[in-house]
Amino acid sequence: MNVIRPPQPVLDKRGEPHVRRFEAQRWLLDNVIRANGIDWDQPRSLYLSGPCGNEANADFAGIRERVKKMADIGPAFEAVARRREAKAKAAEEAVSRQGDPGLVSSAAGL
Repeated sequence: MNVIRPPQPVLDKRGEPHVRRFEAQRWLLDNVIRANGIDWDQPRSLYLSGPCGNEANADFAGIRERVKKMADIGPAFEAVARRREAKAKAAEEAVSRQGDPGLVSSAAGL
């Protein structure tokens, strides 16, 4: 009887992909972002903030202010996400300690 083994993944030992033209012209994107902000080609930060609620408007404004080059985008979003997650966890802990149903709605709004 033949045993059918599941397919095994093919391991790629070349490392991370490198896009030579992107790396060579990164300075151009940095200059465009520095001059026009992260919404240089379309208002991404405006429509990304929509599902996050009104409280996120200040966060996105801070991100737009902080980002000066392409490499700043990830860390800026990560810092805001960590702060919002800490705020949400604190609200959940307050609800579990006090059992106040009014706090549940404010915790859900984060």
